[in-house]
Amino acid sequence: MTLLERIKRVTEKNSEGVKTPDVDLDALIDTIYIGCRSMFCENPDLKNNYTLQNCLRKANYHNEARVIDNILQEKKFTDSIMKDESFFSLVKLVSNKSIAHQESLSGKKREKIDYRYKFLNDNSNICEFQYYIFRCHRIYENIVKEYGDTLLNELK
Repeated sequence: MTLLERIKRVTEKNSEGVKTPDVDLDALIDTIYIGCRSMFCENPDLKNNYTLQNCLRKANYHNEARVIDNILQEKKFTDSIMKDESFFSLVKLVSNKSIAHQESLSGKKREKIDYRYKFLNDNSNICEFQYYIFRCHRIYENIVKEYGDTLLNELK
C-alpha cells in the first residue's frame, strides 16, 4: 500500500466515523508518519539517505530539492495544537520521539505526541497534511516529465 493509499484509507475511515483510539486506524496513521519521515524528513546533512530531496540533488536538481525542503518547513497547519509546527518538524517529532523510539517528554511536545492520532483523524487536518505531499509530488512529476521529454527527443 502506497503512502497516498494509506492517506486515502484514513480519510475513508474518518468519513465512516471511525475514531481513535482504534488499533487499525492508529497503526495506519503511524505508517503515514513513518513513510513521510523516510521519504522527506531525514537529516539533510546525511547525503546518502534516500529522501526525495537527496535523490533530486544526486540528479543535479538542486533548486527543486531546495524548494521541497522549503515547502516542508512551512507552518501552514490551521489546527490549534499543531499550528506552530511545520510538516518536517511534526513528522520528525512523532516518528523519532514516539514511534521509532519511546522517549520521556513533557509539555507541548508530549501534548503533540499524544494528539498525533486525533490530528489525522480529522479530514480537514489530513487534507492540509496531504497538501504538503502533493506539492512535493508535483515538483517530482515535473522533473520526470522534463527528463522523459528530453530522453524522447534524444532518441529521435
